Amino acid sequence: MRYGKIFLLHFQDAFHSRGRSFVYFLLSLTSPMLLLLFWQGAIREHGEVYGVWTSSAITSYYLLIAIASSFLIVHIEEDVAFRDIKDGALVKYLLRPFSYFIVKFMEELPWRVIQGLLAIVVFLFFRFIVGIPLPIVHRPLEILLVSGVFVLAFAISYVFKMVLGLTAFWTTDFWGTLSIEEFLFSVFGGIIAPLVLYPSVFARIAQVLPFAYIVYFPVVAVEGMLSIYELLRVLGAQVAWLIILYGVYLLLWNRGIKKFSSVGQ
Repeated sequence: MRYGKIFLLHFQDAFHSRGRSFVYFLLSLTSPMLLLLFWQGAIREHGEVYGVWTSSAITSYYLLIAIASSFLIVHIEEDVAFRDIKDGALVKYLLRPFSYFIVKFMEELPWRVIQGLLAIVVFLFFRFIVGIPLPIVHRPLEILLVSGVFVLAFAISYVFKMVLGLTAFWTTDFWGTLSIEEFLFSVFGGIIAPLVLYPSVFARIAQVLPFAYIVYFPVVAVEGMLSIYELLRVLGAQVAWLIILYGVYLLLWNRGIKKFSSVGQ
């Protein structure tokens, strides 16, 4: 109940700053739309090379990438690294009888909810006003499995970004860490292109790393491009990554707070 009250308080703050949420949403929408224009031109020139990835398929993919990014990509790492660790605000969490991990989740969740609602509006606009076909799974078992993929994708995104933020205990330039992460996410998360269009070596690497399980696999899952067996494999990989990342989080947290001082880092 107390965490529910914390969520409501932060939801009021996020709703008060809904203009900023709208700007963040537009930024997440811009990159996929630019990539869509590029791939549309490539498919018109060499459509036979890309197989099932026709013009309509690539359009729905990037629209869903933009929408899923608003729901699933967490942005808590900068708050953890700069405000809590570098500026010393972490001390106020240490003095309260709340889990830092859960409190930060309640701080981030309202932003995902608001930007996710904006994404739904965009989805409805393109689907029913513009008339772009966006294939969505419809069988009950697939819907259940895809829902699990989305929930685990959000969990992985949150825990991974918390781990990333905690590395600020040991770094002096967190912007470098953040830049590397954004580059890896763009390449191996399926943001630039569907992983099946990658060279086999890069596709295999992407399937090992956690980035693809945050956005790429949820998107192709909701498009109905994965069989039941493949959905179960994705769910298994997501559970494994969630356990690994949470273990890393606990390790960094327990060691990091021993380095922390209330005046900042």
